[in-house]
Amino acid sequence: MAPPLRLLVCGSREWTDIEPIRRAMDQAIVDHGPMEVLIHGTCRGPDTIAGDIAQSWGVHVEAYPALWNTYGKRAGYLRNAQMLKEGKPTLVLAFPVPGSRGTHMMIGLTHAAGIPIIVRDNRP
Repeated sequence: MAPPLRLLVCGSREWTDIEPIRRAMDQAIVDHGPMEVLIHGTCRGPDTIAGDIAQSWGVHVEAYPALWNTYGKRAGYLRNAQMLKEGKPTLVLAFPVPGSRGTHMMIGLTHAAGIPIIVRDNRP
């Protein structure tokens, strides 16, 4: 039996289109079973959009804000690494746009951790 779906969603702050995120989340459930938790980094865009969708579905949400005042420029990297380590996602959905450095860094961290990832790189 497959482990419960622990879905991490990340993406560019400039991404505003809700429907591709909702469709990708729906497909993740079809492919991987019921979602136990939605993990995100509290940024505007795909993170908070996915969090709102998950809450409307009654799914538990784990939010990991970056501590910019404490860690400065490293805060985004540290938050992303924390989401992977502590959140223990079984699947990551990424929604980058050209130039979204943080999202591409998260994609790299996900690959390095050996966690399955689906990248939706169509423009918002």
